Amino acid sequence: MFTSLATDVADPIERLRVVQRVTRGAKVEHNAIGADMLQNWAEFAAPTTLALAARFYTRMKLADRHRPIHNLVISNVPGPPFPLYLAGAELVAAYPMGPVFEGAGLNVTVLSYQGSVDFGFNAASNAVPDLWRLADCVQGAFAELEQAARPSPASVGRGEATGA
Repeated sequence: MFTSLATDVADPIERLRVVQRVTRGAKVEHNAIGADMLQNWAEFAAPTTLALAARFYTRMKLADRHRPIHNLVISNVPGPPFPLYLAGAELVAAYPMGPVFEGAGLNVTVLSYQGSVDFGFNAASNAVPDLWRLADCVQGAFAELEQAARPSPASVGRGEATGA
């Protein structure tokens, strides 16, 4: 689904509210199409059909003929809260990696596993030349949001909450 990240909103709490509102609307539109439409389509389309279409799109340089439909893909993949094993060996970590599509430049995939949350960044080097710099911003952004969500000492004394 398509949404906004509200990067133009300076206040982290208000930014989160805008993202939530826009995402809620996108989910309503997505569900109006039919929650299982894509799943049903995928059952009938051979896995190679998408790969052939992607190769055709790239070979014909179709991305050069229009503005990108999107420039960023973000996925949140909830993983299991319990350990996974293969041949008796425990999986100790799972690191996400998502695809970068033709015409777009960045994929951020978030994956949880046993109570930890990991971010995977994959980018076209011409779109995001310093991917580590972007990845380094995640911890600071979380700290900013956490700080903004904390009630001020004055509001705690009055029994107020932030409403976040």
